[in-house]
Parts: sequence; C-alpha cells; structure tokens
Amino acid sequence: MNISVIIPWTKGTPDRLEGLNILFDCIKRQTFRDFELILVEMSRDGTSTYLRYKPDQHIVKFYDGIMSKSWICNVGARASKTNNLLFIDADTEFGDTYFSQVWDFADRFKNKMFLPWDKCMMLEGRDEPTCRQVDAHAMKACAHVWFVNKDFYWKIGGMNEKYMGYGAEDQDLWERGLHVEKYIPNMPYTLKHTYHHFHPKDSAYPLNDRRVEQRIETMQFIDREINWLVRNQNNLGRDNPFLDRSNWGCD
Repeated sequence: MNISVIIPWTKGTPDRLEGLNILFDCIKRQTFRDFELILVEMSRDGTSTYLRYKPDQHIVKFYDGIMSKSWICNVGARASKTNNLLFIDADTEFGDTYFSQVWDFADRFKNKMFLPWDKCMMLEGRDEPTCRQVDAHAMKACAHVWFVNKDFYWKIGGMNEKYMGYGAEDQDLWERGLHVEKYIPNMPYTLKHTYHHFHPKDSAYPLNDRRVEQRIETMQFIDREINWLVRNQNNLGRDNPFLDRSNWGCD
C-alpha cells in the first residue's frame, strides 16, 4: 500500500451521514486502489450500520472514543500501515482520479507535507446562502484534506490535543508544519465541501475564545509548542480516561 486514507468521524446525524456516504461513494470510484482506508469513529452511534458502501473488511477499521478531532486524527496516524497519510474530512467530495493525482504529486515533488487542493467549493447552506469558492492560501490551514509523511507528522508533534471540539486545530498543525518546512505547497485541484450544504449552522462557528487563545499561543511560542507535543507523543491519541480500551487497537 502507498497511502493511508484517514477519515475522522464524530457523530452520525442524518445530514452528516449523508455527507459521509457521498465521500465513500467517491472513494469507491477511485481509479487508484493502492491505499488502506481508516475511518476513526469518535461517536458510539454505530456509524458502520448506516453506510451505503461497505468497504472490504481488510481496508477499513472502526474505532470508538470520546475525544476531540485532534485525538482521533492521531489515533488514525498510529493505526496506519504506510508512511503517507491522507487526512480527509468526512464532508468532502472529489472526482474519480483524485487519489491518483495526489499520489503523482507526492511521488514527483517529495514534499513532506502539502495541501492536495488549491480551491474549495462551499455549497450553499449552513452559513452562506450562496455557493462560493475559497482559496487555500487565504485559509492558511490544513482544512478539509491534507497529505503528510507520517515521520514528519510526528516530528512536529501530530495534531494538538489541547483543542477540544472544533476550530483552529487545523491551523495549528499548518503553523507548525510551515515553521519547519518554510513552505507548504498546494496541488492544483478544486474540492467540494458538502457539510455547508447539508448541515445547519451549529457550535462549530464562531470559534470559542479558548481555541483562539491556543492557536495564538502556538504562533507566538511555536518551538516550545512543538517540543511539548513531541515530548508527549507517547500519549497522543492514547491518553483518554473515558475510553474503554477493549474497543480499540491497531490490529
């Protein structure tokens, strides 16, 4: 296998499940097949029961936890069998050759980290009445989808688990990756973001003050933050006092 595709998943409301099913439909149609698929479940709602597309058992793993998006991303990274991690938010849509283009870009340019998109179409719905296009450079974040070598991912500390809930954790990773690499390229591709279409406005916006403060702290003391995360790497994606550890593993 060349790529580990990691999908963080939090809760199975009908609209979010519809977005996840659309993503799985996209994955099923991919012309590039040399990947493993890891769906990391944070909810206890039995998501697998509601998926229209049932991947072969050997390429999908279901986990169960009660932590943040950062935590489940780190669980997925630890479970992966390759050194190439492709994180995909569970509300993303793309064409049949997308994985092939991502792998070609990774193989050709050898970047340790890159955004495999340069534009994202936000469908009308949650926070905007009209469809709009967002430029990746304007966002300055590993939003929606990002590719990273696993060794580099852990070198900069993985996802920062100080963030609880949603917001700013993607920017935090982007800031640390940019600090080390000095440049994070974009692959020319336009993604579609379905969550804005299916889901009403909820607690994801606006950002709460604590998440904003945490990101500012990372930007101001970035070397200290990387060192702290690396020192605590043994616990990243594992240290969860609420988790029934019999329900998860890296098998």
